Amino acid sequence: MEQIGQPNVRPSGVLQAQVNSPQLLTSLKAMVGQTLSLQVIQRDEGVLRVSVGGQVIQAKTHLDLTPGQVLSARVTDYQGQIRLLVSMETSSKHDDKAIYRQLLPNSTPVNQVLTTLMQPQMLAQLPPSIQASFTQLLNQLLKVDNRLTANRLKQALEQSGVFFENSLVKKKPNLSHDLKGDLFKLQQQMLEQQSARSTPSLAQAIGMVGQAINQISLVQYNQLSNLDFFSSSIPVVLGQAVEALRIELRHKANQEDEVWEVMFSLQLSKHNLTCLLSYELHAFKCKFYSASDDYLAVIKQQQAILEQNFEDSGLRLMSVEWLAFEPSFSAQAKQVGLIDVKV
Repeated sequence: MEQIGQPNVRPSGVLQAQVNSPQLLTSLKAMVGQTLSLQVIQRDEGVLRVSVGGQVIQAKTHLDLTPGQVLSARVTDYQGQIRLLVSMETSSKHDDKAIYRQLLPNSTPVNQVLTTLMQPQMLAQLPPSIQASFTQLLNQLLKVDNRLTANRLKQALEQSGVFFENSLVKKKPNLSHDLKGDLFKLQQQMLEQQSARSTPSLAQAIGMVGQAINQISLVQYNQLSNLDFFSSSIPVVLGQAVEALRIELRHKANQEDEVWEVMFSLQLSKHNLTCLLSYELHAFKCKFYSASDDYLAVIKQQQAILEQNFEDSGLRLMSVEWLAFEPSFSAQAKQVGLIDVKV
């Protein structure tokens, strides 16, 4: 039994948690004296589900904590027992620094994790129940086919994990299909299997799922510094791999006329296809870029349909352009992108 809380406070101010993961305990022992962040995932009659370093533990408490709340905790060793001393009075800047320091070395893009886990040689080594849950998760992901609509894309963005804690607080009904929530459930299922019978493949899968959860958390905290900017990455199933559809929304309010921009980027085969859609002076501009002439040729063939769709929707399309250079994502998006390269 691991005690999480201040050693000299009354019982109502203490979190009591059971840590069943040897990997997590080993990591905590190596962090004695350091500060990490705990995130409250769920609360039900005094029982909490708390995320620590991408892994979920259960805890009991009488503290007034809410889902989505982030706590700062210092790792200590008390007579051979690991304790996390929780501080309820932390500034947002301190929380952000602790979270980034904790997650940076242990994050991997979600699409890379899913692509690795879906490979037959990897999936076959996992327990049947884990295989079934993972296959169900894959079936819920966005697919690029003739059934893809704007509403389906909007739904995939809403369920990409970046709104998970907000949806918990507001008790929204579609949490069963939220990517971050599904990854938490898959991770917990794996940890339960590991406690019964641990294998190297299962341990590797647990670590990878934790890294995917961390990557989503990094994107979430990256949003806090700029309310006129939003960036997310939606996993997209393409054949035997999962690619990332990157989306960035920008609001430029410092100009004389407000400008809204939405940029999409998706890797198809060996080349990126990027679309920059801007809205200014009550009209849209649509710009495309790809290093593949074949991709651009297909889009040009469909240009008349694109223009008709705008007209049918009552939207004014000022121009469609073909860019010679790929438009760049903002500095905030690059910051998260650098994490991918480092890992």
